[in-house]
Amino acid sequence: MHRLAFALLTLPACYAETTSPSTDFDDDIATLRFEIDAMVGAAPQGAMSSGVVDAEAWDLLRVNVEALYASAPREVVLPRDEDDIGMLADPGAEDYDVDALLELADVHRDSPESDDDLLFHVLFVDGYYSADGAQQPDVLGVSIGDTGVIAMFSPVIGDGPLSRFIEQTTLVHEVGHTVGLVDNGVDMVDEHLDDAHGHHCDNPDCVMYWLNEGPEDLRTYVQQYVTGGDAVLFDDACLSDATAAAGG
Repeated sequence: MHRLAFALLTLPACYAETTSPSTDFDDDIATLRFEIDAMVGAAPQGAMSSGVVDAEAWDLLRVNVEALYASAPREVVLPRDEDDIGMLADPGAEDYDVDALLELADVHRDSPESDDDLLFHVLFVDGYYSADGAQQPDVLGVSIGDTGVIAMFSPVIGDGPLSRFIEQTTLVHEVGHTVGLVDNGVDMVDEHLDDAHGHHCDNPDCVMYWLNEGPEDLRTYVQQYVTGGDAVLFDDACLSDATAAAGG
């Protein structure tokens, strides 16, 4: 199983930082596998097809993952329906720090390790992210370093008419961090790092822009782009970096 090799940082942000090269685009990776577990009351909305918005399960996530790997396509394995979502035991906490999230992931991970699989373990929790002992009520999701664990915070995502898209757009953003985009393990072809906001893109139209990780700004982004039919949320700079990392 391939991952970035870097130390975890407990940050009130949505990623852990690295200077090590990403291995997530290596040639021997054949499958991108998503194991998704959820607490009761925190079921992912992306797991369900929607006749209201004419959307298949995980449609937005799949399109963007495939776009990242377009130069060297891999099989993308996502849960087919709600029955494929694992049950995540709820310890009754309101807040979850990195250690608590990794403990949940360790207990519930079912996917076996494989040298040709890249595993993303996504946890939907009924609670909030905690960093440095403080609740982070505006954090929608976090990518936890080389573990492949992504945590999604359902109370922040909400259950409004755009929540399905907010949820999947957040997942796309966190996948971008996990694989090392914006100089976080994947080299940049052209400079597009927002120096003031860590490993985020300087293009406000890109899903990796720093404001596109908070609930209010992301809602505006979703209204403008996702509902307008722009399915690929990464900009050309991020896609070029992914292509170069894959040897394209």
